[in-house]
Amino acid sequence: MSNFTRQTSLKIIQPPISVQVQIYLGQPLFSKKNEDSQKTLLRRLSELELVLTKIEYWQAHVDLTLYDPMLKKLHETVSQLETEMGQSTIDMQLKRLYPKAISYLLDLKEVTSENSGQPIYLNQLYATACRLYHLLDLDEHDYVAYQLALIYQCIHQQGVLFIHYKRRIEEHFDEIKKKSALTTDQVNWLRLLLTDIITQVIHASNMLVSP
Repeated sequence: MSNFTRQTSLKIIQPPISVQVQIYLGQPLFSKKNEDSQKTLLRRLSELELVLTKIEYWQAHVDLTLYDPMLKKLHETVSQLETEMGQSTIDMQLKRLYPKAISYLLDLKEVTSENSGQPIYLNQLYATACRLYHLLDLDEHDYVAYQLALIYQCIHQQGVLFIHYKRRIEEHFDEIKKKSALTTDQVNWLRLLLTDIITQVIHASNMLVSP
């Protein structure tokens, strides 16, 4: 028998302590938080790309006077998707996959920058729309075409956020500029148009000042 087997057993210095060990079965070795955020970003970009494509198609092929409520809903969806995406980092390589979505987000970022002139055009658009709305009560409407042209120019500066109003103005501008006194239907059409513009300007202004 070896000397090792003849040695006395080791003396217990400290009694054993039972510790419960947590077992994470099925959990990944590394966190998937970054991967999940990337998947969410791609999903949102896909949704935004689809909605913007629908808006573009409707503006080119559909009578917007018939589908204006649904078109307005699409624009609300765009705003919601942009809000949910927050300050997500935009990889320029994604522009090949989602050209409309990336362009929209980059345009929106430019709108909200401190050096951007867009707030000036928003203020001008709001003031001109409100002035024209109240002046419609007068009997003479010689000024309407000029005021409507100013509104069209301001809308042009806003990009995709207001682009559907350009089509609505273009459809009626020729007949309006020829008359010094508008018909009741034309006045009602203008009031509806101006109300929609004013409402969206207020919404866009809230986006600019929100943290």
